[in-house]
Amino acid sequence: MFAILMTIAAVSRAQSQSNEDLKAKMTEYREKLNLTEEQSTRVDAINADYMEALSALKSSNEKKLAKYRRFKDIQAKKDKQMKEVLDKEQYKQYQAMQSEMKSEMKKKRKSK
Repeated sequence: MFAILMTIAAVSRAQSQSNEDLKAKMTEYREKLNLTEEQSTRVDAINADYMEALSALKSSNEKKLAKYRRFKDIQAKKDKQMKEVLDKEQYKQYQAMQSEMKSEMKKKRKSK
């Protein structure tokens, strides 16, 4: 029983840390992109929808390939929405940040 409680506590702590990391990243991105107040509000809404879709995807019982395809669709929708909100320079910066984040994720997966 103790081991189960410790596992739950560790998972909860990891999720909390992930949320804090995500919030810090979002603040950093807002600053790098130099968003206006209106853009910031719209980007927050896009990101909230994106995170909700990812959460639903993660908890779904779909097979890996179906999840991957759905993930790509979710990502494409987000990119399209971001392109509508950001100007050309901001969108280029956004793409560069996305590429950097993908590289970081690959490194994390390889180190596990």
